[in-house]
Amino acid sequence: MQAFDFNGTARQAGQAHGETFRDRIHELATIRLELTLGRTDFNSIDEIVRLGAKHTHILKRCSEPLYEEFCGIAEGAQIGAGELVVLNHYTDLRDLSRKTLYDDQGCSAVFIPGDPPVLGQTWDMHGSAAPFVEAMRFNIEGAPRCITFSLTGCLGMAGINEHGVAVTINNLNTPSQTLGILWPALVRLMLTCSTAGEARALLERVGVGSGHHYQIADQKTFYGVEALADNQKTIAQWIAGESSTLTYPKAACHTNHCLDPDQAAREVLSPESTTFIRWNALEELLGTEAITSSPQGLWDVLSDSRLSMLISEEEPHRSATCGGLVFDWTQDQPIMRTCRGPLTGQRGVELSVNA
Repeated sequence: MQAFDFNGTARQAGQAHGETFRDRIHELATIRLELTLGRTDFNSIDEIVRLGAKHTHILKRCSEPLYEEFCGIAEGAQIGAGELVVLNHYTDLRDLSRKTLYDDQGCSAVFIPGDPPVLGQTWDMHGSAAPFVEAMRFNIEGAPRCITFSLTGCLGMAGINEHGVAVTINNLNTPSQTLGILWPALVRLMLTCSTAGEARALLERVGVGSGHHYQIADQKTFYGVEALADNQKTIAQWIAGESSTLTYPKAACHTNHCLDPDQAAREVLSPESTTFIRWNALEELLGTEAITSSPQGLWDVLSDSRLSMLISEEEPHRSATCGGLVFDWTQDQPIMRTCRGPLTGQRGVELSVNA
């Protein structure tokens, strides 16, 4: 796995992104359109594409540069805006349906305090997404450099910038009737911030279209936020040298069920959900004295077979670990250690924010 570099203006970076991955962008968009149709009560692909296109004006209002980059991807890949929205905004778009089958859900996110701390997650989604996982490095005019864990055609699913501000995200199944900013665009927008506190304030100001849990951190500060379309709750917080509120005695963790009672009353969990299995596994793993606040220590946790779920050959669209990442603040510049597919048995590659 390598990092693909995209530079210049936002439009130029987007065009290069689209051209680089053109065929794979079309392939992934087709998969996600078909999955959306099969797992919701939408009546046709055309209906889904039209709904997707309605999100573009929100993106433009929230961030002109990211809108330009999005348009550049569409131009470079020669794909319609509605199809590209579905590729980026797949989980949130499904939540706009009155009936959704939540049979691909996952992601286990972990923050461990320290000097410096460590942050990471597995990325669990329909297993057929794994071939499209890539790392992308952006050096766009007017924005801090950043490196992201992403999919071809996607603005970015998690990342860290040159200031050391890092963002991870995992899904919450809270049906919504709200059109919102594309959630990968929101990740990238937070990666324009110079501190975790600034990114937390931006999340509150911009809001979300549907439920997600965000972990936002820099070397001195951390926030774990359950963000629903009309309400946000900070469920965990850490500031170096001050008292903290964590979900476990030694860490802040999240799988895919709401920890705030008011938020939990609004979620819909699939009978097939593995969220509590992974939550209990994390409690066991993080309760051992051997766990340390280090990139390798967290990589080892996320590599546990209860957290890194295998991709099924028989059911390729079933939920699986399509990749994972750990952010490293111990070196001269921020590092993202990452891999494609389950972390178990993989060392991963270390990729810096600067090429």
